[in-house]
Amino acid sequence: MDEDFAGFLEEFGPPIEKRHVPVSSIERYRGKLPDQLLTYWAEQGWCGYADGLFWTVESPYSDARPASMADQPGASVSSASVGYALTISACGQ
Repeated sequence: MDEDFAGFLEEFGPPIEKRHVPVSSIERYRGKLPDQLLTYWAEQGWCGYADGLFWTVESPYSDARPASMADQPGASVSSASVGYALTISACGQ
């Protein structure tokens, strides 16, 4: 476990309700998301932290351009831009 993730666990506590991440899902995001994140998924699975306050998830919005980014002053979001939802809050946001 790397130092950053150890600090994260110290701050937010151990994962809860782990779900195994299939190798096919990890491979789908290889080259699109940081390798370290994919390593965390492989080791920890998709799960909750901070007693369920927030959750790591497979992106239900992969390959979608976040509209809210395009609305920001000075933003330049091309049609090639991609957004990935990687966590959700306890309220589903």
